[in-house]
Amino acid sequence: MSTDYLVLRERPRRFPTLSSLLPADLDELLTDFAPAWERYHRYHTLDGAKRRLPAHAERANATLAGSDTKLFLLLTYLKSNRLQRHQAASFGVSQTRVSRLATALPGGLNHVPRRRGRLPVRDGPELTRHPDQVFACDGVGRGVPRNTDGKAQAEEYSAKKAHRLKNVTLCDDTQHVYFLSATEGGWVHDKKMADEYALHRPAGSVLRQDLGLLGHAPAGVRALTSRPACATTCNLSVGPGALVAALSFFPFHSC
Repeated sequence: MSTDYLVLRERPRRFPTLSSLLPADLDELLTDFAPAWERYHRYHTLDGAKRRLPAHAERANATLAGSDTKLFLLLTYLKSNRLQRHQAASFGVSQTRVSRLATALPGGLNHVPRRRGRLPVRDGPELTRHPDQVFACDGVGRGVPRNTDGKAQAEEYSAKKAHRLKNVTLCDDTQHVYFLSATEGGWVHDKKMADEYALHRPAGSVLRQDLGLLGHAPAGVRALTSRPACATTCNLSVGPGALVAALSFFPFHSC
């Protein structure tokens, strides 16, 4: 199946299911991503080596021409966690090129929230100064290929009978991500992760959480536990830290 970026932009219902963003959101992301990527590509190859001479423009016959197409490829790759060979076939390029782009592009993607001061915090005490009083806490995961190492398989195998990596996130009603924990294997329960990565939230704040965090009751915080709801949980099961960080200032569209 061929993935045509320009055609998919004209299908607003299908576009976010592939990239987690509406076309207008991707255009907004491009205002910072495109200059960062073009600046990197001018002086570095896809392998990260320094160019002998700056490349002032892409070749006229370049595949995946344009920063917007490359960003779309990266977002779909991070969200779906597909095999590189499958991603290459969808976009009509080689597996080697997908591998190189998947290594080089995340740097430009992470540049966006860093420049805008919207990276999720890793240090819990920073949240004590946050003006909002209502948060949603959730454990989110992404599927990963079955590891060939037996010990790694055991660490990544979750109770949902799949190989996954997990994070604990904290967000608000707009699903802006305020906190992103370290990555754990799928075998770790959501509540255990939430207890391990204790956060210092504003006194008197309200914490929404689903049944996977039943029993998680931080001191000084009112915990409201209910069944998962798209509007009240951090709906971020779309990719690793690079994607979560870079998209932390956009609502997600993956319900």
